[in-house]
Amino acid sequence: MKTIKAIILLAGILVQYTLHADIIPENSHYVAKCVKITNTSEYHDIRLIGDVNNLVGEDYSYVISDTECLNKGYKFNSFAIYAVPASYIEGKDINTIDWSGNSNAVPADTSIEPVGYYVDNSNPVVGEEQYYKIAGFTNTSIVLYKWKEVIRYNDGTPDKVQTYSYTGQPLLFQEMPASVPIIPYLYGVKIFPNPSSDDLNVQMSNGYTGPVDIALFSITGVALDSYFFEKYNETSTFVIPIKKLQGGIYFVRLQMDNFIATHKIKIN
Repeated sequence: MKTIKAIILLAGILVQYTLHADIIPENSHYVAKCVKITNTSEYHDIRLIGDVNNLVGEDYSYVISDTECLNKGYKFNSFAIYAVPASYIEGKDINTIDWSGNSNAVPADTSIEPVGYYVDNSNPVVGEEQYYKIAGFTNTSIVLYKWKEVIRYNDGTPDKVQTYSYTGQPLLFQEMPASVPIIPYLYGVKIFPNPSSDDLNVQMSNGYTGPVDIALFSITGVALDSYFFEKYNETSTFVIPIKKLQGGIYFVRLQMDNFIATHKIKIN
């Protein structure tokens, strides 16, 4: 009986070891990878959270910094990034928070893989660095984009460095000042009907009161009209005339304090 128990225990240990340890493919070598989000410190009122769903062991979360590589432990763990107000996590154990179901957490729109990988020995790549930035926010997500990539080699080839610009929809996302209070105004904006051939209704149901600037842009980013309203109540609806516009895709940009949200609309 003891022998059977010992075999079962050993099998369990071997399974866990296999789950956590990579088996190096024959004639292959490892490519070290480092991924950073480099402008988190510009958003003083926001914290980015790396949330790891651990395949074996306890899940864990950590605050992402500009200077440290992202990590998710074992390569088959799931990994997600969320933005939260800095004040929300003060005094809290972030490892006990279910970020995926938390109304204070805004998920990233970009899937990032921070773990290294193996390549055939005929491939001279030995290192990869990826650098991301926060581009802005929609009313449902934080927008990240890759702005730089560095590839390193073991055969004397110079490092390959590529830089990129944000290539999202024109004016869809705006970079926000560090002091912007994200969460209070992040939700509750609806534009209807969409598609529409008549007037547009812009409805805001949130805690913000004060001036609202609404601007209408073509798909190429040309400003067409702008409107100014005062929001007095928690729920307010403003009407934007669109009858004079030709059918196509347009953008409606709303600004409340320092928060800017842009919605895509279709006009029939």
